[in-house]
Amino acid sequence: MSVPEHKDYIVSSEAARRIAEAAGRRCLVVVGIHVKNASKRDIHWLLENSDKCINMLLERLINRVFSYIYREIALPIDVDSETTRERQGRVMKAGEAWEKYVYDYLTTTLKDTPITVQFGDTIPKDSRLWYRLSVPLKSSDQDAEWGDIDLVATLEDLPIAIISCKLSLHGRFTETLFYSLLFRTISHTKIVLVTPDVGRGQEKWVSEWGTPDKPSKDRLLAENYLDGVYVKNLPEFCKGIQTGDSTALGGNIRTLEDLPKDLIRWSEDITRLL
Repeated sequence: MSVPEHKDYIVSSEAARRIAEAAGRRCLVVVGIHVKNASKRDIHWLLENSDKCINMLLERLINRVFSYIYREIALPIDVDSETTRERQGRVMKAGEAWEKYVYDYLTTTLKDTPITVQFGDTIPKDSRLWYRLSVPLKSSDQDAEWGDIDLVATLEDLPIAIISCKLSLHGRFTETLFYSLLFRTISHTKIVLVTPDVGRGQEKWVSEWGTPDKPSKDRLLAENYLDGVYVKNLPEFCKGIQTGDSTALGGNIRTLEDLPKDLIRWSEDITRLL
């Protein structure tokens, strides 16, 4: 509802729609905006700033939902007494929660772009996208197999980037490097890693990535064989991290907030080639 000749509903209806979609429940938004004799420029800035406020609220909402999922689902009650199978289940659920966090963040920030983000396991096997992202096989009855794809950003049915969501560099990082090398030989699809910097497992938190001047082995590999590493140090995963501790950015090591801008730039590169 809106007062006659007022346009507040334009902001409130859009905010309610986006928040309801992100939260999965009904949402009531009340908006009151009054700028006397507003010019077109004033209206433009009002709408743009309103959109920024919605984005900030959605990011906080995503963080709160993620924290709840991680505390209540991904973590067991008693870590010391869990069996190997229980630990594997916990790690799997934590990984799924991280993947969902990255997906929610990207779909929210890219909502006004033609870019779509999909879970890898939801892509139909008979689609052109599945064929473009599958691993070619030579000595087998089948000619292709699906690889380890967590998320993929697409422009219609063209893949922009494969987004590997990993909680730790131990073990799984080599898989991401393998697929990066593979896809560099068969396509122009970007391969990126999104991860929290959980540290090196020492008593005091020390970054897994080193610094640009003194890079770790993983940083050197990422600089040479990945199109980007995007870090988001959520406290749920970076247990030993203290106020003031941070990942040394530079080169291929960037923040998660940089990924949407890079995806947009890469999609524009694809558009120019079409």
